[in-house]
Amino acid sequence: MVLKDALLMGTKLLKSADIDTPALEAGVLLCHVLNADRSFLYSHDDYKMTDEEYEKFVLFVEERVKGKPLQYITGYQEFMSLDFIVTPDVLIPRQDTETLVEAVLKHVKDTGLKNARILDIGTGSGCIAVSLAHYVKDSRFLLWIFRRGRC
Repeated sequence: MVLKDALLMGTKLLKSADIDTPALEAGVLLCHVLNADRSFLYSHDDYKMTDEEYEKFVLFVEERVKGKPLQYITGYQEFMSLDFIVTPDVLIPRQDTETLVEAVLKHVKDTGLKNARILDIGTGSGCIAVSLAHYVKDSRFLLWIFRRGRC
C-alpha cells in the first residue's frame, strides 16, 4: 500500500467512527508505525509500505475505531514538552493539567522560591512531579502513590 492511500483510508475509517481529528490521528498512527516524523508523511507520500507496516497500521486504526485512546495505542503522551510513557494502568496526562504545572512554575518564579518542597499526592503517570522537577531546579519532591486502596 502506498503511504498516501493508507493515510486516506485511515482518515476515512476514523472519520466514520466520529473521531474528532481523524486526519491528525491517522497521521500520528502512521508516524508511530513507521517510526517517522510528520514531515515524512508529506515528503514521502509515494512510499510503498511493507505488508507488516500496513497490517500494523490497520490494526491500530481498528483499535482506535473501537474507542481505545490514541495514547494507549502509541504508548506515550506529550506533556509540558516532555514525552511520558502511558499504559492503561495510568491516566493519560491532559493538556489542561498543564495549567496547574504552569501556575506552580509562575508561583516559584514570582516568589523567587529556592529549594522548593513539592508533594504530589495520587500520582498517576508522574507527569506533574516530573515536569516540575524538570523545570524547577534545586527542588525536592515527595510522591504519594495510591494503589488499590493503599498508599
